[in-house]
Amino acid sequence: MKKETVVQARRSGAVRVIGLPNGRDVTIKAYVAAWKRVSSLPREIELKGWDLFATSAGEILEDIRAGVHDRINRHVPAYGKGRKWADSWFFDTFRLSRIVNSPYLRVYKSQCPVELRGKLLHRFAE
Repeated sequence: MKKETVVQARRSGAVRVIGLPNGRDVTIKAYVAAWKRVSSLPREIELKGWDLFATSAGEILEDIRAGVHDRINRHVPAYGKGRKWADSWFFDTFRLSRIVNSPYLRVYKSQCPVELRGKLLHRFAE
């Protein structure tokens, strides 16, 4: 699902629209009506008009849910900004948790992200 955009309407000011994967823009009212219609259908039914090819109702609902969660998460302060959103931050902290929780491995200061060094001073090897 594309990002939500604002389009200038003729009389009523700004109208919020949502971009579909096939490139069409629809109003939020039409989007919600389609969501209700699709959710009442069996998940196996193939539908046209969502993407460039026929898509099952279940896949469409998954796309809609993913878009709603993305929209909610984009409102979190500093979403997507900074080092902690990078994949390297996730893998570095995961690897560090394995090392810290293992009785057989030593933790070195160079292995620890700067933000966590103060909390793990007692665990560093000499």
